Amino acid sequence: MRALLKKARSATERLDMNEAIKEIVILTQSEVGKNKVALRTELAADLPPVMGDRVQLQQVVMNLILNGLEAMSTVQDRERELVMGRFFERPTFRLY
Repeated sequence: MRALLKKARSATERLDMNEAIKEIVILTQSEVGKNKVALRTELAADLPPVMGDRVQLQQVVMNLILNGLEAMSTVQDRERELVMGRFFERPTFRLY
């Protein structure tokens, strides 16, 4: 969590994006619950490792989740669901 908040030099490494995403899902559970949103992941099991800065990539995922929550904040007529996963062979975020 500290690494997400502090300014540090970029550290490129080989990483498992599914694991990086799961860590952020855990970190954002409180905010997701507070907004009465169901967050579901449908991550591809066969994703190859990626080269990148773990903290920066996790910040992108966190921003996508928080933006999704904000976008659904006015939805009152149906359940709110944020699905993170890979559809049609590319990463996708869907809002319901």
